[in-house]
Amino acid sequence: MQTDDLDRRHAARSPWRVLYLLPPGQGEEAVKEAAAATGMKAVACSSNQSLAASSAEPGCAAVVVHEQCDALSLFASRPIWPVSFIVLCDTYQPLDVRRGATMGVDDWLVLGDRDLLARTLRCAVESRLRDHSKAKIAEALFSEFSGSGGLDDFCDALAEGFGADQAMILDTGRGGELVLAGAFPRAQTSVLPELGPGVSLDAIGSDAWEAWVNRLTPALERDCVELVADDRSVGAQIVARRGIAFSASERGLLASFANLAGLALARRQTLAQLARANSIKTEFVRTVSHELRTPLTTVIGYSELLTEEAFGPLDDEQKRILRRVGDRARGLLEVVAATLDLPGVAGGQVALTTREVSVVDLLRELEADTREWQSRRDLEYIWDVPADLPILVSDPGKVRVILKNLIANAAKFTDHGSITLRAAGRQDGVEFTVEDTGIGIDAAAVHYVFDAFRQVGETPAAAFDGVGLGLYIVRRLVAMLGGRLRVESEIDVGSKFYVWLPLEVNHTVPAVRG
Repeated sequence: MQTDDLDRRHAARSPWRVLYLLPPGQGEEAVKEAAAATGMKAVACSSNQSLAASSAEPGCAAVVVHEQCDALSLFASRPIWPVSFIVLCDTYQPLDVRRGATMGVDDWLVLGDRDLLARTLRCAVESRLRDHSKAKIAEALFSEFSGSGGLDDFCDALAEGFGADQAMILDTGRGGELVLAGAFPRAQTSVLPELGPGVSLDAIGSDAWEAWVNRLTPALERDCVELVADDRSVGAQIVARRGIAFSASERGLLASFANLAGLALARRQTLAQLARANSIKTEFVRTVSHELRTPLTTVIGYSELLTEEAFGPLDDEQKRILRRVGDRARGLLEVVAATLDLPGVAGGQVALTTREVSVVDLLRELEADTREWQSRRDLEYIWDVPADLPILVSDPGKVRVILKNLIANAAKFTDHGSITLRAAGRQDGVEFTVEDTGIGIDAAAVHYVFDAFRQVGETPAAAFDGVGLGLYIVRRLVAMLGGRLRVESEIDVGSKFYVWLPLEVNHTVPAVRG
């Protein structure tokens, strides 16, 4: 057993109770005295039923009954593990002890031995505390893995479970030097300046490491474990307490927790690296896109001036070539614009501006916006738009982008036939359908057709501008508006894209990841 100070510290952090059911004058004062010595409250129960009910409540560490009570039969039929079940007797009878053991009794004590009763209760609370702390430690690690918690919670649970004054997780950080990832108490973050140059994982176990840890946890007994994941050092776990050395079993348990903490820390480091890489990628895309936008705008402007014969007359063939140059430049400019918008759309950082929207008017405007497309190719564009469509409370700009991208996608993959836009009221919302008679989508490709920078298979898509962002942006914007998106397609027959949008945007709809 460990010292009373540790037991009292445990009890102060998690106040446990001992329940008792005793005949008048049969050991009540002894139970109260033993419970007080352990830092627990002693609570009297009036009957077997109240004892059974109270023992199931959180905080119960032990149940004490007298051998004269009929509680033995009650708990034989209703085990109350992990609560310790202690029986007090007037004289020690080995036969009764054996009988009690078969009925789930943990300890059979003579009434007069108060010191033994106190030590037994301390063992009970220590056992409950260990079980409770293991559960809390596991819960904290799960929270870290799921992204809902942090290593500070893990350190809190370590400190409670092992009666520690300090607990901390150190991370290798970006440059290989140790930085604080979690600590108990949380004010321990003040030691960060002391984790200075030269303090690295390579030093663990060395004289320099021991001297540094002595400064970090002065006058404390401690357990230090290197955290390892995928055969590489990722950090260190330090647990320290005053005056009580860690036993071999405690060090083994701390090593087990360190294995899990190492995996959690490695995951955190990987996510941080991915975030940095994504930030670099985003900045690169922005820079390149900006550098492309200016020359493209210049190309478009000069091609329009030349087509309008601002610099002299042109024959029909020259005009046709210039229009083609302008069309290609405008298509590439749309790709650049979509690429610039990508980080905000992907991160759910695009603001919604909602108002009442007449779907009929919006589709009429969209038809005008796409009239130039309709005149360029030998395709029939059909607009099936009833006059009685309901009013939406949504972001008209986002709705227009969704439908325009779907129409552009249909035109890209349709050489002949038709492209049809339909709208109809459906299930407290409006469903839009964009149908084409194009090349279609293979069933195996449907699951990634809405991914960023993906185009389906080896198709004539290579003949058109685009990097595979249009449908990805559609998916993200539909999610932001609280809608649903699906596709039906058949090779060499065509595709149908369905977008359902609610009558009113719910601003609490969470952004979709991925």
